[in-house]
Amino acid sequence: MKGRTRDEHATKPGLPSPGARTAPAAGEEFKVTVPRSAVRDAVADSLRRMIALGHLRPGDRLRQGQLAEQLGVSRMPVRDAINDLVQEGLARPREGGGAMVVPLDASDVQAIYGLRGCIEKYAASLAAEHATEAQLDALASIIDRFRALDDPQPAVLAALDREFHTGVYECSGNPFVAAVVGPLWSQITRVMIALVSDMARYHVRAWEEHAELLEALRRRDASAAADLIDRHLSAAVAELAAGAARTHDLATGSRSR
Repeated sequence: MKGRTRDEHATKPGLPSPGARTAPAAGEEFKVTVPRSAVRDAVADSLRRMIALGHLRPGDRLRQGQLAEQLGVSRMPVRDAINDLVQEGLARPREGGGAMVVPLDASDVQAIYGLRGCIEKYAASLAAEHATEAQLDALASIIDRFRALDDPQPAVLAALDREFHTGVYECSGNPFVAAVVGPLWSQITRVMIALVSDMARYHVRAWEEHAELLEALRRRDASAAADLIDRHLSAAVAELAAGAARTHDLATGSRSR
């Protein structure tokens, strides 16, 4: 068609444009509507969110055709995106072909949070020295947004938690902190949502600890900031371990289909 370019949105024929949408249908929030050159990355991002938020559970088979239909793209970018997830450890090949969402067990939680703890303690100590007042005010604003929530949903709580911790990484002044920890957040989010039985209660405590950390950063107390992060993540691991004991979904991949 005359005037078409390679930067057209890569949705299937007949789908409404993003600006024309009203109430989304089931799964509509994961639709991919981006320039064709970025479809593979956008599909991978959508799959990461679907895994993190529990729309794709541990052990679930990643069916290319079904996902392509749901996301509104062809099979090829879905296949390539699944390969990316395999490289990241979010998916693995299935016996008989295809791929599945990787099940997680208690040892995975320990490994993820062990690495996270080492880096975040370092980041917090740096943040106490290098954070600007504007950056600290931005962290305070995130805390205020949490406190203003009337009916906090798990996905919203997890997103705010990530935003706060990412803000601490930025305060450190070391760009490699986010580069190292950032890829773990898809795993962190899905573990949190799957294993924490009472997200609202869990986050009340967690955000009290966030506020304590912010105060340590304002005091420029690097040692206290590192200690607070250590206690914060240790409490998170204890909560997640309790959740793992209550469910075997992550350990067995029993929902495989």
